[in-house]
Amino acid sequence: MAQAAGENASVGCDQFLYFDPTNASRKCAPDATLKLGVRKGLFDVWKTWEAGAPDLCVEILCKEAEEKLTLDEKLARFHEMGVPEVVAFNADAPPGRRIRAWDFVSGDLVERVVEHDATPSLSLNLWFVVGPGESDDVPFTLRLAEDSDGQRLVPTPLERERAEKLRAFDERDAERREKERALAELAALRAQLGERRS
Repeated sequence: MAQAAGENASVGCDQFLYFDPTNASRKCAPDATLKLGVRKGLFDVWKTWEAGAPDLCVEILCKEAEEKLTLDEKLARFHEMGVPEVVAFNADAPPGRRIRAWDFVSGDLVERVVEHDATPSLSLNLWFVVGPGESDDVPFTLRLAEDSDGQRLVPTPLERERAEKLRAFDERDAERREKERALAELAALRAQLGERRS
């Protein structure tokens, strides 16, 4: 999400957001947050009455995670903060129901219709889709894509690293082949010169 958000945005994870200036216990820690218009960096303490609400909150739900708050309780807090966009991913849900999304509309957090495990991110101008995970333990996960079909996924840091290594290998291989071609051409020219001298 950080790569997709660019330099003029701040992305955080599992950071407490305080949203009630009269009660410090009123907080929540979304799995991921996005705040547009703020240079990359961490908020020491994110108080929504000072820094504003995040533009996007993402929740990853699974039966193994021990959550202190239910999704409904978290949604109530996101509503109270006025978060414009909320996306939840549940890997344990059946296909077609793994992604849910809400928009803050006219003072209410309204659930969006999500079809085929894909929904647009209004904050990022991309799509949230179910895509391949990075290990056998996680065969699929919530991904960002440039299209609703997930054919043009935003690469993860690991995928970018692999692509860079592959690109560097291909460049070295192309250089090696060019050197071999040049050496073969030089050998052929030397052979021609040797024949002419004889």
